[in-house]
Formats: sequence, C-alpha cells, structure tokens
Amino acid sequence: MFRTDLPSHRRRLLVFVLVVFLVVGFAVRFVLVKLGWTDQPRPTATEPSAPSAEPSEPAAVSSLPPEELSAVTETANRFIRAYTTIDFSDRSKWLHALDGLTGKEFYQYLQEEATARPADGLTATSFGKIERLQCSGSGLTASCIGAVVVQEQKGQQFTPVERVYQLSLAKEGEHWVVEEAEVRGDFD
Repeated sequence: MFRTDLPSHRRRLLVFVLVVFLVVGFAVRFVLVKLGWTDQPRPTATEPSAPSAEPSEPAAVSSLPPEELSAVTETANRFIRAYTTIDFSDRSKWLHALDGLTGKEFYQYLQEEATARPADGLTATSFGKIERLQCSGSGLTASCIGAVVVQEQKGQQFTPVERVYQLSLAKEGEHWVVEEAEVRGDFD
C-alpha cells in the first residue's frame, strides 16, 4: 500500500518537513502565549495569585458587612422575581417593575431588549422559586449567582425551566442596583 523503500533524499525531505512543522507549531504557540492570546491565564512572577478583574463566580467569602450582604441578597431576590415575570403582551409592566432595581445603562438595554426580542411562541413567563442564591462582594460592587425555576407559558401549557442567573450589582447612593444580568449554564 505504501512505498517504504523511498530514496534517501526523499526520506531526508520528509524528516525535514516534519521538523519544520514541529518548530513552526511550537513557535506559534509560544508567541500566542507570550502575547496573551490564549484562553488560559498566564502566571506571572510578580503576582502569583492575583485575582482576575471579573470573576466567573462570586467567592464564598465576602468582605461586605452582613447588613450590606443581606441588602445585596434582597435586591438580587427582588430583581430575579421581577426579571423572570413577564407578560409578552404588555412588556411595559415588566419594565416598570425593573425600573428601581437596575442601573440606568442596564435599564436602557432592557428597554431595547423588550422592544426587539420576539416572544418565540411564549405567552408569558412567571417566577417559580429560587433554589439557591449566593452573593458576595467588596466595596461598592457585588455579584450574585442563583438557580431559579421559571414557569414558561405557551398557550395554556406551563413548563418549569431551571435557569442560572449571574448578577453584577453596584451601590448607587444608599441602594444596590443590578448593573448586569447573564443567564449561565449549570449552577455547579
């Protein structure tokens, strides 16, 4: 099937091409890692355990006082209840419920989303229950992640759907507001 009795110059050429591909492949990898164009964080000698600017999950330990942490949790709870309860025939009621719970930029984004997002056959969604909600933060920022059961209504049929929300909160004056909400995959 294969000719294994190649002349010596062809064998040398084959070995040379393989070596060139190996060298070029490792060189490209080295350059990409050196420039930071990879998904994996690069450890540095000066900061061996520096935390990232945007953690993917809130840490278990929070530097917020307990009363601030309870205020963050309450705001996140109220936001999730309002955010997951929407009647697609009257979205202005949904926006009105979110008005005091969100920052100005995020509220503008939600207004655009409410007018642009199609219902995809859904009549309404309603809040079911929060299975888990964990919040942490430091200073004037906090983040929460929560597993929520939402009832989706298509016609007269209700379907429970579990969603995981990650919220970023900021303190504006005396109150905490949601600056960003993302739907994530599995809680764990």
